[in-house]
Amino acid sequence: MTPATNAPLIHRDITITRADVPGAPYEWIHDEGSAHGQAETIEQARRQINLHLGSPDPDCPACRGTGREDWAYLGIVRCCLCWVVDAT
Repeated sequence: MTPATNAPLIHRDITITRADVPGAPYEWIHDEGSAHGQAETIEQARRQINLHLGSPDPDCPACRGTGREDWAYLGIVRCCLCWVVDAT
C-alpha cells in the first residue's frame, strides 16, 4: 500500500509522514508515549507502532485483532501484519 501523495496517514491515532525528498523514510511520532520511529515502508511503520503500543492492530484483515495468524495456533504463530517478524 503506497500512497500516491505524501499526505500523512493515521494508524491507531499515530500519524505516519514522509518528507517530500526522494527516498525519504516514513516517520512516526507518538507524543503521549515519547516514542518515534523510521521505516522504509508503511507496513513496517505500522508494525513498529503495533510493537510500541504492545498490542495487535484491532483492524488487521489477517488476524482480526487477535494478533495470531490462525485460530488453531493462537499460542504459537504471530500475525506477520501486526508484529515485527525479523529483529530489524
